Amino acid sequence: MGSMQVYTEITDPTAVNNALALNFISSTERNLIVAKTSLLQIFRLVEYEDAEGEFALDEGKDEGGSDRRVFEGRDHEDSFTVESGMHLQRETIEKTTKLDLVAQYHLYGSVTSMVKIRIPTSKSGGDCLLVSFDSAKLSLLEWDPATHSISTISLHYYEGDEFKSPLTPEFPINYLISDPKSRCAAFKFNHDLVAILPFRQTEDEDLEIPDNDSFTYDLEDDDDAEKTKKDVEMKDSTGEGKPSDTPYHPSFVLSASQLDESVERIIDIVFLHEYREPTFGIVYQPQQGSVGMLERRKDPTHFIVVTLDLDQRASTSIMSAKNLPFDIWKAIALPPPIGGTLLLGEHEIVHVDQAGKMSAVAVNSYGQQYSAFNMTDQSDLELNLESCLAISLPNENGDVLIVTIAGDFAILSFKAEGRSISSLSVRRIQSKDGYPFTSAPCETLVEVGNRRFFLGSLDSDAMLWGYKRKGEKVSLSQKSEVKLERDDAEDNAEDDDDEDDLYGESTATPITPRKASSGNIGRGPSGEYVFRRHDRLQNVGPCRQMAFGRPAMVPEKLKLHQGVLPELELMTTTGRGVEGAVTVFNTSICPRVSATFDFKDCQRLWAVHSKQVKKGQSMIPSSVSKGYEEQIGATEDYSTYLFASNTSETLVYKVGTKFEPLEGTDIETTEVCPTLEFGTFQDGLRIAQVCETNVKVYDSELQLIQIISTNDEDPDGGPHIVSASFADPYMLLICGDSSILACQCHERTLELDRIELPATIKGTKYTNGCLYTSSSDVFGSGTKSQVLCFLLTEEGTLQIFTLPSFELKATLEHFDMSLQLVSPDETALRFHTARDQIEEIIVADLGDNISKAPYLIVKTKRDDIIIYEPFISNGICFKKIYNTVLPTVSLSEQKSPSGPLVKIDDLGGYSVAFMAGDTPTFITKSSKTLPKLYKLQGGMVRSLSPFNTKETERGFLYIDSKGTARVCHFPEVSLEHTWLSQRIPLERTPTSLTYYDPKNVFVVSVLSTSKPEVDDDEFQIEEGLVDENLLPDIETGHLVMISPLTWTTTDRYEFPAHEVPFVVKAVELEVSEVTKERKMLIAVGTGLLRGENSPARGAVYVFDVIDVVPEIGKPETGKKFKLISREEVKGIVSTLAGLDGYLLITHGQKCMIRGLKEDGSLLPVAFLDMNTYTTVAKTLEKMVMFGDVLKGVSFVGFSEEPYKMIPFGKDPRQLSITAGDFLPVGNACYFVVADAQSNIHVLQYDPENPKSIHGNRLLPKGEIYCGHEVKSICLLPKKKSLFTEPDEDDMDEDEDEEFLCMFGTMTGVFGTVSSITESMYRRLNVIQGQITNTGEHIAGLNPRAYRAAKFRNTSSEPMRAILDGKLLVRWLMLGAGRRKELAGRAGTSEEMLREDLWFLQDATAFF
Repeated sequence: MGSMQVYTEITDPTAVNNALALNFISSTERNLIVAKTSLLQIFRLVEYEDAEGEFALDEGKDEGGSDRRVFEGRDHEDSFTVESGMHLQRETIEKTTKLDLVAQYHLYGSVTSMVKIRIPTSKSGGDCLLVSFDSAKLSLLEWDPATHSISTISLHYYEGDEFKSPLTPEFPINYLISDPKSRCAAFKFNHDLVAILPFRQTEDEDLEIPDNDSFTYDLEDDDDAEKTKKDVEMKDSTGEGKPSDTPYHPSFVLSASQLDESVERIIDIVFLHEYREPTFGIVYQPQQGSVGMLERRKDPTHFIVVTLDLDQRASTSIMSAKNLPFDIWKAIALPPPIGGTLLLGEHEIVHVDQAGKMSAVAVNSYGQQYSAFNMTDQSDLELNLESCLAISLPNENGDVLIVTIAGDFAILSFKAEGRSISSLSVRRIQSKDGYPFTSAPCETLVEVGNRRFFLGSLDSDAMLWGYKRKGEKVSLSQKSEVKLERDDAEDNAEDDDDEDDLYGESTATPITPRKASSGNIGRGPSGEYVFRRHDRLQNVGPCRQMAFGRPAMVPEKLKLHQGVLPELELMTTTGRGVEGAVTVFNTSICPRVSATFDFKDCQRLWAVHSKQVKKGQSMIPSSVSKGYEEQIGATEDYSTYLFASNTSETLVYKVGTKFEPLEGTDIETTEVCPTLEFGTFQDGLRIAQVCETNVKVYDSELQLIQIISTNDEDPDGGPHIVSASFADPYMLLICGDSSILACQCHERTLELDRIELPATIKGTKYTNGCLYTSSSDVFGSGTKSQVLCFLLTEEGTLQIFTLPSFELKATLEHFDMSLQLVSPDETALRFHTARDQIEEIIVADLGDNISKAPYLIVKTKRDDIIIYEPFISNGICFKKIYNTVLPTVSLSEQKSPSGPLVKIDDLGGYSVAFMAGDTPTFITKSSKTLPKLYKLQGGMVRSLSPFNTKETERGFLYIDSKGTARVCHFPEVSLEHTWLSQRIPLERTPTSLTYYDPKNVFVVSVLSTSKPEVDDDEFQIEEGLVDENLLPDIETGHLVMISPLTWTTTDRYEFPAHEVPFVVKAVELEVSEVTKERKMLIAVGTGLLRGENSPARGAVYVFDVIDVVPEIGKPETGKKFKLISREEVKGIVSTLAGLDGYLLITHGQKCMIRGLKEDGSLLPVAFLDMNTYTTVAKTLEKMVMFGDVLKGVSFVGFSEEPYKMIPFGKDPRQLSITAGDFLPVGNACYFVVADAQSNIHVLQYDPENPKSIHGNRLLPKGEIYCGHEVKSICLLPKKKSLFTEPDEDDMDEDEDEEFLCMFGTMTGVFGTVSSITESMYRRLNVIQGQITNTGEHIAGLNPRAYRAAKFRNTSSEPMRAILDGKLLVRWLMLGAGRRKELAGRAGTSEEMLREDLWFLQDATAFF
């Protein structure tokens, strides 16, 4: 291995930092666009309700003869009479809104803000998206229906040196705002600079485009969906009516003084509503304000309204307000009917109307204390509005929802006198359980319409909330329109029912999707707001610490799971406050095995459901015979028979509590005719056995009914059958001579009849085919519930037909080239002749109960899986889904046959597909993700079948390479992350964790907050300076033990008040001075936080985990903490590490090496003066790497004779280190560290290099910009490559163990930094350069510029660029010809590049 490195992001970010609601995909569909730092996701909003959530006509009538109609829903309410002669029993229909992911895109930039822009020439007819990035770039994006993807219209950048100043910080905060009428957008950057981007308008410039913020989406409005977009000609800047190619005019940059000469130090800027010209509201401070200057500058903030002339590029001041409170930090433009601007301060809220009249309210006791501004006193609320979020609620008389940093909800209401606002009032919303609505500060608040709003956070899950009012009028239009009016007297009786939805998620399961109806919801006179959580986006960050541990299981289950458990499991910290938790990750699916048995020679197996008909009853299906369901004995869709095929025979078993062999059936069991497939017709009344020469049809008792051969004239001389596909009531056979055979099971006679094929099909040779029953109109209008036939010709053309007529729906040429977009009108000239060898195609529904969609899945000869999403654009088209998972195939062994792909309609609530073979893989998705591949833990799988019994509902049955069959359930894990995840709630903020191997438990330190007591001796309050009503929260620490047996907390140690644990480590310490015995113990470093007036102190705890008598039925409770030692130190303990049997402690500006004496005391043996504050201390044998918050990296050695610490070298650059670890490569010593600017650096200790000055200077070897704040780095061994063939000459030689560094970030991204060889680096560097230069990058961003480290490098040491693994794996997404071309330019083969990429991808596949 050399000194070259590759950086790979394995997972996607999960923390939401921005969101926007707009009509993006079309003019009628409401979408929510979510930005997760460098990931852009597009969701559609889907409404659900209970399956019986409609007005239903009662079978009878009451005595008055009136109809009785019933609302059926989740929240029951009292019956009441509306009018004489009509009695209505009402149950509230509570519709639930869910998020369904449409598409997602990885960006080479961090999103800072997003706004919607409406242009007349949008391809989709909907809104466009203008995105700003941290590098002062703007990208205008739109949805392109022709490619079913995002299209970049333009890129605008303002990162030139002419916009920078040496007197200001290099990384200022920038953000983007837009005019409500889409006339222009403004980008504030580099402190007081504003870039104006005008957009072209339609010919009627006076036409007011209605704002869409209060849009109520209506999925039932088919008329709107059929509206066509009108062509609109736009004027150019000269006004001559000449059409323009761009929807925008040239942008221009204005400084603060150019907007108005008095403007300086802009705090916030916003576009205002109801102005003819684009108009700004600017909050600024001519003189800098602060708490220390309150006596001299009490109210230094100003507000000014400036109108902008886009043609003259000039501005005019039309209104100003002075002497506003110093703490105002945010301006919000309010739409009608309120209008004006809302100014938010930390302690007050100020409203300024268009005439300059101001009203204010103080929300805590500091508001009037720090300001002389006239305010309404509501200080009893004690709200802290610092970093709060606010939105105007549409159709609610201008009410504003405020979400505080503490997670509380508050409603701001306005009292009007005529057309002006006379006063403001704020009321706090109380949750039912007393917890805050959100547990962490939120980053974004978006109103999405239909009384829904979205809250995004960096530290907790993002939430989709809904609200309603008590005492409201409801008008619902369903199949029959009924209006219900509620009397005020009934409000109190219904309060308890409404409060059930104050806080908590919907518990409706299963749920049935339903198109939303547009209801007119009026507001009651005094109704209170009721909030309800509808959906959430999982966030696995912030990852402050991570640890690996061995999986555990009770002894009676361990034998069943032998061979299917991973080597390790990854645990990380997640969340904050009441949503604090630890999350367990696995890269592969670990099935929950309920039974095992041996099938040594079995190669294929099928579990089949059949309906048993009672004797003497008709077998006519229910669709023909009324009451047929009563004749069926089996009421559940359970598996009835198990067929197992080996090389010599096919065995038949009856499925029950156990498998019973069946004798006397007519099933073909001889080796003369091996079985290829089993299928059923007419809901299990007929069972078909597909053999190589014919198809045998049986009834539900397995008695032979019919034989179908491939050649009626010569039953024994027909072509052999290669594969079969079923879609009730049809069957498709692919024969060895490339012909096909299609059959249909008659509904009345239950006999299979051949379908006459058109002459064009008979004359075409096909290699693959499948059948699919369409569940929607994805493949065109009118195709729902139709059976479609997909056929692939020998020339690589995909043909789609409808059955039984075999009407041609689409012809897609060059399908086997694996292009990114497969379209029927693709006419581009093909320069490449390379094609993928397609082995099988299937169309399967993938998804969960919320969202299912069909996907075309292609399996190649290499076991590569290619997934295509169908869409309609001038015919049926397919778009390739991002998938870079490579199969695990060894070149030294022959590839095992993988068998046909298996479709499973319901596997633990998911619709999946499965590929057997050397790389057993599940293909599935959730409503929040795109289709993904998850490997099945345990190695090669011969065959898998869905298996559904009373004991194993919605499970599966598979047989491995050793002939062991396992009956399994799908694990209860979340699929929303790139990896499989399981969250263990702690309801406290986790700070650190470690794995204690001797007892196989995880130990986590957590924080809980509380208000200090006024008489607390440890927390003195200086009289007259602090308001007792706004005391700061006091943090208290706990140490909890988590058992992987049940993932529950089994023991807890509580630290004294004000003592907070910062670091927890499992260290090996010497416990005997005589025998030199060492033992693994748990060390905890704490800090005593008693306020800024108290000196910083800390303590070091040493715990052991001992065995105790467990509780009955709870074996996991047999372990407890035992305190061995506690040592107080000066300064907060920031890092701990084990060092050759000693304990390394850094506290304050000291590093101490302590030994554990037999009496439990910690004896200091060596020390070292540190720089400022040590954030990282990692050890490797007797070497230590330190990272400082200001002074970078230092490398130190430890010696016992005598005891001393020897500085080896340090990095002269002033880096702010947040995480780091060693990276040994052979005999060389490297370090991988991350800084506070999200850069990752690779350093080397090389005393033989003259530039290192005898090793005193650590040499920088590489650097790359991560884009995410890295908080944890750990050293891991690499998984050995399965591609490389073993060399017999080197079998006996000891190979150096290879390592990598794995990192976790605050945004939920996990990745690796690996060392690679010189030859591998050169190959991949060519590929990266080609993809960077010629590839299409979303939003026009430059990957090379994005990955450049964001700091001033003063080192003269030449460095090689660290490769970007996320960019390299895009090679796998290219077409077959393009992949071959790039491999040729790199001077290598495709197989070698695949091995290189597998090396990057599966190096961490041991958990």
